[in-house]
Amino acid sequence: GPPPGAGGPPPGFGPPPGAGGPPAGFGPPPGAGGPPPGFGAPPGFGPPAAEAPPGFGPPPGAGGPPPGFGPPPGAGGPPPGFGPPPGASGPPPGDKFAGPDAFAATGLGAEGQAAAPGASAAASPALKVLAAFLVSYQSDPTGSFWKLSSGRTLVGRAGAADGLDIEINDPTTSSNHCAFHIDAGSRAAHIEDLGSTNGSFVNEEPIPAHQRRELRDNDRVRLGGYTMVIKIVPNLS
Repeated sequence: GPPPGAGGPPPGFGPPPGAGGPPAGFGPPPGAGGPPPGFGAPPGFGPPAAEAPPGFGPPPGAGGPPPGFGPPPGAGGPPPGFGPPPGASGPPPGDKFAGPDAFAATGLGAEGQAAAPGASAAASPALKVLAAFLVSYQSDPTGSFWKLSSGRTLVGRAGAADGLDIEINDPTTSSNHCAFHIDAGSRAAHIEDLGSTNGSFVNEEPIPAHQRRELRDNDRVRLGGYTMVIKIVPNLS
């Protein structure tokens, strides 16, 4: 063959290292464009999915609530099945609400506050005040007593008439024998005979029929044959 150093490789050898082109039987070097023969694109890569996976709604942040849900919190209008929010104008549905006049029957003012003292005095009857007592030991040795309140007190025989305030169990007392009249403020007390059969007496002085006689504390009052003592309660207010 040619002498050493002559051009070309020895017979049976390929080109020397560094010669242009890859060795026979090998593909292009790493980094060359395109994937190796027989391979596709790298796993997990490729163009982004154009649609959401089946069975799911749009991705977070997409317009509109997920299917089957109502509007997000804060959206206009109450949730289905609920009434207006607290503080909304007008009474609750079905609630019976009356105006300020509804408080009149309860003694409260228009805002539910207590009415001023004396506001309904004109419509309220005058209260009766305890003013005196009638005391007797005639039919009961341990003593009996009856209260006399301010205003008019009707006295008569027990079971003989309707509307009696004090019933005396004595046969000498008439069915409507007398009436006591006492002033709530001054405690002034008077007795009036109502035309009794056996008469009314104050300290054994007779009272003409249908006339009044003033009474003082500890005066003795006799109705027919039944005797009592009046005890007047002083005004402590």
